[in-house]
Amino acid sequence: MDLRPDTFETLAGKLRALGIGGLTPGRVSKIEASYRSLPPEVLFHPAACLLASLGQGEGGYRGIPWTPGKNGVFCFDAELFDLESPYTGFLRGVSALDETELDFRDIQEDTSGVDWEEGTGTRVIRFTWRGDDYTLEATEDGDWFDGSFLDKLGGIIQEKSGGKKLFFCSDGYQATLIFYRDDSWAEEFQREIGLQLEHQLP
Repeated sequence: MDLRPDTFETLAGKLRALGIGGLTPGRVSKIEASYRSLPPEVLFHPAACLLASLGQGEGGYRGIPWTPGKNGVFCFDAELFDLESPYTGFLRGVSALDETELDFRDIQEDTSGVDWEEGTGTRVIRFTWRGDDYTLEATEDGDWFDGSFLDKLGGIIQEKSGGKKLFFCSDGYQATLIFYRDDSWAEEFQREIGLQLEHQLP
């Protein structure tokens, strides 16, 4: 993909105008340099690279606790690294999109129904939101995220959030970018950035 020298900064400016934070000039330059070092057969959308970098949060390796980013985007990989409590981490990442409106509390992840050797079974995830208690199930599939969990959570949020909802788009491979916005924002994002948003997991 042939990019003009200003493409990344131009996209970063559009994302800033859409309320996406954290895109300092230094960070944009580092992401662009990393992008240009990729093999030619690897084609990520430049905006997806910018958003994935922001949405991955900080830490989560070498004993450093993971902290979700608070830049308006959450990026998660469908191939799980934390097999103990991935859905707890996922809810934390979604909550960071708007800590006031998406303040999930008392998150509990019950793995008593998981067969660890076979990578099968069912997890039960419980949490409280806006005074109501919720219980969602996730089907175990080895180290892969159950996409139906995200769809069910999105339905709950859309029902109670007064116009806002979760929007998803793929980074082009197996990661998903998640936003919490309204329809007019999503339309402007698609028009300005060129990435297609969905209401269900791609």
